[in-house]
Amino acid sequence: MSTIIKPYNDDIANNRPGVELFVWRVAVLFIFLVLSILLFILQLDSMSFIKKTVTLSCSLVLLIMIFYHLYLIIFLKKLCYDITADSLTIQSFMLHDEIKFSDIKEMTSLANETLVLKKKNLFSYFREAPQIVYPVAQLGTCSLERFGAVKFYSFVDTFKEPKNLVFIRIAKNRQYAISPILADEFLNLINRAGK
Repeated sequence: MSTIIKPYNDDIANNRPGVELFVWRVAVLFIFLVLSILLFILQLDSMSFIKKTVTLSCSLVLLIMIFYHLYLIIFLKKLCYDITADSLTIQSFMLHDEIKFSDIKEMTSLANETLVLKKKNLFSYFREAPQIVYPVAQLGTCSLERFGAVKFYSFVDTFKEPKNLVFIRIAKNRQYAISPILADEFLNLINRAGK
């Protein structure tokens, strides 16, 4: 038997930016991509080699950004935590990270903790643009002051409001932070399944 738990998501209640933010970004980036391609095509004869290279490079960067944001949309929409008889699986688009219950050394709620970020991975997605107060999600590895390297798969604002954040330690170098809906029930479900 398998129980799929969705991540806690308080974006709507507090008017925080959600996954829709990425949809708008993709639309804007696509418009810029079309404009840069049109500029390139219309000015092709009169452009120098350097201008052609710069325009094509900009178009390529825009295309990569579009694919990256599309990946984030799909990843965040499909993220879930699957509890089976002997394991917890964090899964999403192109992600299948299985944690055996027998390997879990510690599992606790971080709702009342103060988390201090020391360093984040280059590809960790923590913050939105400076004008947006709250992040959409925390994805990827970062280093916390008291915990060390932790892999985040969470929708909550971990550093301002870590409610629903669950910490799982497998080994010294393998730690997770996830944000299931109804964190206390989730912990009870894991404890019952683990026994």
